Amino acid sequence: MSTLECPHCHATNRRPVCGRCKTVLSEPLEVKLAWYVSRYRKPASAAVLLAAGGLILWLLGLAADEPHNFVECQEKAARTARSNAAMQVLLSACSSRFR
Repeated sequence: MSTLECPHCHATNRRPVCGRCKTVLSEPLEVKLAWYVSRYRKPASAAVLLAAGGLILWLLGLAADEPHNFVECQEKAARTARSNAAMQVLLSACSSRFR
């Protein structure tokens, strides 16, 4: 059984109403999405949802691999460069992107 944390008093609950402060708790986004998919599913749409989910996960993986600051960009350039010329090109790309 899943538990929900109350955003007001931070109590852990197993019901949609907080036992401590009586606040109505909303379901997490994952649960809402699962209910939506199960309610409106069709045989053809399952494949589309699976492909869309795979695409979203792939895009999130690409975004996680990107450097977020100049130092991370320099470190990634040092790891991926195969020659000094390539290193200079990657470092110039880092400096133009973050400075």
